[in-house]
Amino acid sequence: MKFVSLFTRRAQFFSKSISEVILLQDVEGLGFEGQIVKVQPGYAFNVLIKKHKAVYNFPFMRERIFPDITDEHIEKRIFDANLIKFKKKLEDLTISVIKEPSATNPDLLKTPLSGKRW
Repeated sequence: MKFVSLFTRRAQFFSKSISEVILLQDVEGLGFEGQIVKVQPGYAFNVLIKKHKAVYNFPFMRERIFPDITDEHIEKRIFDANLIKFKKKLEDLTISVIKEPSATNPDLLKTPLSGKRW
C-alpha cells in the first residue's frame, strides 16, 4: 500500500477546486475589470489577490465595488476584444486565386486588386 500523507491529500484536493474572483483591473489573457472569472485557488491568491488585481467573489460584491458595470457592458468589451483579434488575423491574411479567369472577362483577375482596407 502506498503511503500518502495528509498534506499530499489536501494538496491534491485543493488543486482540483476552483475559485471565483472579481477582477479589479484588466488582466491580459484572463478578463476585464469587473468580470467574474474562475481560476485555480493558488493563482487567485498568489497572483491576483496579493497583487490587488482581484478580490474573491461573494454575494453582491461586484455591485458594491462596481455599481455602474453591468453584464452587458462586460459582454460588449469581450466582443470588442475578440473583434480586434479577428481584425488582426484578417490583416495578415493573403488570398491567392489559382483558377484561370473565365472566358467572359479574361482581364478580370490579371490586374491586381486595390489595397483598399475595410
